[in-house]
Formats: sequence, structure tokens, C-alpha cells
Amino acid sequence: MTNTVFFPGLGLEFELNRVAFSVFGHNIYWYGIIIAGGFLLAVAFGLWKCSEFGMDPDTITDAIFVVVPSAIIGARLYYVIFNPAVCYTADGSFSFLRAIAFWDGGLAIYGGVIATVVSALIFCHVRKVDFWSGMDITVYGLLIGQMIGRWGNFVNVEAYGSVTGLPWRMCSESIANDLWRGGLLESNLAYENILDGALGVHPTFLYESLWNLLGFIILLALMKKGRKFNGQMFLSYGTAWAGRPSRACAPTACISSARLSAPPRYWGWCRRRRPLGSMCFAEGPQDPPRRLRVPPQLWRRL
Repeated sequence: MTNTVFFPGLGLEFELNRVAFSVFGHNIYWYGIIIAGGFLLAVAFGLWKCSEFGMDPDTITDAIFVVVPSAIIGARLYYVIFNPAVCYTADGSFSFLRAIAFWDGGLAIYGGVIATVVSALIFCHVRKVDFWSGMDITVYGLLIGQMIGRWGNFVNVEAYGSVTGLPWRMCSESIANDLWRGGLLESNLAYENILDGALGVHPTFLYESLWNLLGFIILLALMKKGRKFNGQMFLSYGTAWAGRPSRACAPTACISSARLSAPPRYWGWCRRRRPLGSMCFAEGPQDPPRRLRVPPQLWRRL
């Protein structure tokens, strides 16, 4: 479960082990720890600032027990719907445990946001709370959660972007193998150059994390100036999210560790985790090619 990830243009290299530690033989993953850390910080911020949005901590606490489970279910359900391969075992049989195993990776933020909005709408209607004020404080939690949670993708070596030669390109043998199995590399030469570091992929996880940090800072500035109307922060968040720069280098394949463990005949790829994204199923992953010693200078000349 250890991967070597390096950024040749920056001179950085990391040995990433998905497992943080074990308790009574059960592995505890960094992905889960990072997600939990982001959640706790988001909750702490919400309780701290809720009075500025006309809400009290007790209401926020009650909402958490409704919205957070709904968000997790929505994020996992969205992921499974558009990545059904993760639900199957090695022999091709359906596994309910694999379908719900979000702790192994596989949460789609689109589904989480949709479920958050729907559950918050129901909660606010039942408790007679202003929905827009509730969503205004919620978006800060979403930004904090996304900003921190994306580093769980880094540890899992997933959710990266398309192939690039930019100085901050991200490289790994696991990335090269995953792209090859998905038929996303044009030749053995491209595969070899990712192994050697002449090519890499966009570190989309980093783009998303930095964009959410920027959005958080901007919304803090708006909070300091005072809201012009209820729902201003939520609408600002929606605008910023739609225009995030990672869309310009959208992942050639949204790859997760959960999907890669699926059996070959159910192994599929989607260009984007969204309803309008195109999805195709391959017959199965091909073995990576044998490593050819092709000089990077030759690739540049080609």
C-alpha cells in the first residue's frame, strides 16, 4: 500500500503509505483520518461563527446529525452510481460491503453537495430555520472540508489530472500503470516517460485544495464586510466552484483506489464524475508494457 510519488520539476519525492496504523489487526487509513480532521475543523468553525448568521450552536449541532450523514451517503451513492465497478469482488459478484466502503476511498463531492442542500432544506423547513442563512454558514464548512480532504486523495494517489509536462507535474509508477490500464496513454513511449518523469499528470488535488483555500479567504472577507442578503455566501460559493481552475485541466480519468481494486471485466472509466460525463467500459485492464529504456530526449524530438 506504499507508493512513491515525485515531482521532478520541483525536486520533491514522497513515500506514501495509505495505512496510518493498525488497531487490533484493522488498518486505519490516512484518507479517513484526513477526512475526519477536515470535518472536525468545519464543525468547529460553524459553531464559532454561527451567531453572525443569526443561528445558535444548538441548532447547528442538531443540523450536523442530519446533514453530515446525508452528505456522506450522497457522496458515496453518487460515486457508486457512476463507478459501479467498485461494488464487485474479484470473482465478479456484487458486494454490498464494497458498495458502502467509502473508507477505502470513493466519495464524490457533487453528491455530497446535493445531499447537503436537500437535507438542509428539509431540516430548516421542519425546525423553522432560515434556509439561506443555514447554507451561508454551511459553505464555509464545505470549503474547509474540501480544502483538507483533497490531501486524502494525494495519499491515495488518485483524483489527478491529464498528462502534462509542466514543472509541477506529478509522477508515479502507480499513475503510469493506472493510465495504461485505462487505455489513456497513446504509446509505450508515453508510459515510459511518466515512469522516468519526463511527463507527469496535473496534481488536480492541489489545484482543488488551493482553490478552496482562496474561496475560504474571499468568503471570510465578505463576512467581515457583512452580508448584503441571506444566501450571499452560498451563491458566491456556487459561482467560485463552477469557475475553479481545475476544470481547465479536468482529469483524463478520475481514478480512485477503490475502483482499481475491482475485477477487470467490470473495470470502467469516466471522464468526469458528473451525470453528463461520458462513461465507457473496457474489456479489462491490460498489463503495463515492459519497461523500455527510451531516452527522454528522443520523446522531446518526437
